[in-house]
Amino acid sequence: MGLDNSAIELRDLKVFGEHDQCLIDVEKLKLSSSTFNVICGPSGAGKSTLLFALAGLAEKRTGEVLWRGQNILGLSDKQIREFRRQHVGFLFQDFLLFDELNTSQNISLGAGYQSPQRRQEIAANTKRLLDIFGLSSREKHSARHLSGGERQRTAIARALVNNPDVVLADEPTASLDQSNAQLLISYLRRLAHQQGKLVVLISHDPAVQEKADRIIQIENGLIVAGN
Repeated sequence: MGLDNSAIELRDLKVFGEHDQCLIDVEKLKLSSSTFNVICGPSGAGKSTLLFALAGLAEKRTGEVLWRGQNILGLSDKQIREFRRQHVGFLFQDFLLFDELNTSQNISLGAGYQSPQRRQEIAANTKRLLDIFGLSSREKHSARHLSGGERQRTAIARALVNNPDVVLADEPTASLDQSNAQLLISYLRRLAHQQGKLVVLISHDPAVQEKADRIIQIENGLIVAGN
């Protein structure tokens, strides 16, 4: 079941770093399903911290992160992990692939924690995403032998393989050539507009930003536009 229209809402959220430095301070931010959102801002502004906070990954924080009206920051760590597994696809900037596994195994890595029926669905989704992102010929290749662009496409496919309600991506086109970047953005927009997903990504690319339904600009830990 997908998230309702008000998929995520942040209320009085603050995230702290070392020495209790405030990294982001968001009084209110509401994100709706069926939308394609881009976070932008200068280096060190707090973009990745905001993305992590949306997934409940920020460790030192106060305030609320509401998903379908439930404050996930009030859940146990185990409950938050289960919620992310069921609902969130996250693409990290450094990909986090396992070099000893092949492309297909990296994409379907989470299948072992699913029911037999879901494992079958993930296997089918893996095949489909390998084809969509031009990785079918590299299916059995070890991740250590993939190019930077192939590694990024593999990480993207892994984030999408569980058919998540929410897709969060940190610079998803950074290592892609123009053709593959356009393919990815078109695909993510279809997920939002045709399948009702909430897509939030960080990007400095003007070509990506112009495709956004909403641009959220952050500076010095504060949202200065798009709120």
